[in-house]
Amino acid sequence: MNTVLILGYGGGSAAKIIHEEINPEAQIVGVDLDKTVLETANRYFYTSGVKLVQSGAEEFLESAYNNGWDYDTIIIDLFIDYEIPKLSDRFWELVSNLLRSDGVAFINSMLDESDFNKLGEEIKSFGFKIQPWNEIRENRVWVFKK
Repeated sequence: MNTVLILGYGGGSAAKIIHEEINPEAQIVGVDLDKTVLETANRYFYTSGVKLVQSGAEEFLESAYNNGWDYDTIIIDLFIDYEIPKLSDRFWELVSNLLRSDGVAFINSMLDESDFNKLGEEIKSFGFKIQPWNEIRENRVWVFKK
């Protein structure tokens, strides 16, 4: 995890884990649509060494693609309560284009088993290899790569 993109930054728990337990030198970009969330993160939560960007996820992905950026790790943490917003085909194409060939991506959810499996099938339909990772209590995570 050297270059990390976090879509749905929230309070920065993923960034904190990466810096404290995996790679303290990781370059992390945290994206969140909600300005209040970013302000709260800046004031009360983890933002050390993180570039925060207020943007919609797909909008940021499009900008990153147009700028020729890429990442070895992409974390998609866009769920609200038990829902994940509908992610467009273009969203998945951009994730594929921005993820380095040896990179890995994660999508975090709190979906029930059926919806989680449907999400996995959607991810696979874009050519990704997937594997579930359910080490976080109550969360269901797909780990995927090209």
